[in-house]
Amino acid sequence: MNSTVTTPPLRPGVLTAGVSALVALVVGSGVALLAGVGLVSALRTGARSWLVLQGAGIELQGTTLGLVPLGGVLFCGALTARVARAMTPAPVESPGAFAATVAGTSGVVAAVLASVSSTPEIVVNPARAAAAVFVVTGVSAALGATMHHGRAGDLWPAPWRRPEVRGAVFAGARGAAVLLAAAGVVVVTLLVRHVERAGQLWALLDPGASGTPALAAICLLAVPTMVAWTASVLLGPGFVLGTQTSVDLAGAQLGPVPGLPVLAALPSPGTFGDWVVVLGLVPVLAGLVAGWTVRAGAEAPFGLSDRPVLGRSLLGLAAGAAGG
Repeated sequence: MNSTVTTPPLRPGVLTAGVSALVALVVGSGVALLAGVGLVSALRTGARSWLVLQGAGIELQGTTLGLVPLGGVLFCGALTARVARAMTPAPVESPGAFAATVAGTSGVVAAVLASVSSTPEIVVNPARAAAAVFVVTGVSAALGATMHHGRAGDLWPAPWRRPEVRGAVFAGARGAAVLLAAAGVVVVTLLVRHVERAGQLWALLDPGASGTPALAAICLLAVPTMVAWTASVLLGPGFVLGTQTSVDLAGAQLGPVPGLPVLAALPSPGTFGDWVVVLGLVPVLAGLVAGWTVRAGAEAPFGLSDRPVLGRSLLGLAAGAAGG
């Protein structure tokens, strides 16, 4: 393919936004139909699912649920990136304009769907829905349209294209990956240890054959959020769920929590043993990985050719900041 041939961003941008929303709506509505709801209710459920999965939040009979499901964000982002890749067989003239077109169109669609799918009992805020979808689809579309053409570097602002900055960002990403991987291992370990509790919660919910796929999908999409919570515990601050449940490295305090089977991974209440010191070392290990693997791509980082130790130290600090 001739790499000099480019595509104007407007048409593929609008198509990417429309197709991504349509696919998500069909999938969500299809799952609702399998659960036995009517067509109109299924369409509303599909629209709400697409919005909530990207962080739109929802209000149920006066109770606001504002948690951003990271699994849903990753799923919707991957869907948009895949559609963007299909819609851009040739490089787009301006990746920024393409991403802005996708984000703007998706934001408008999100605001409309939030308005038409809301009822007096279930409300999705159109402004928050538009903002959340704008960010998720814009970033995902930019990555999807550029990475398969080897033009992801075009997304970096000009001041960030210095070898030092890019090296620090990539090293920080590696350190963050180590931390998240360790958090994932902790979550899986807790799920295995508490599998009997998870089975009991599943039996209490009794989703039946029609509700099983939906409940399984919700649990699966909740796992990345639990990994993020665990990473917060490893770093020190911990997390709070509701008004009476909190977990940090000192211990766990559990109050009433939603009966979601995947939440069986929450640790048993009480003070943790001395072994928790090992978990406290994980962020230190992640920082060591980031600092050890940082690459400046230049002989003199930040122009400090006469002070190489200071230059490498600054790179390490930048990598830590990027990972944070």
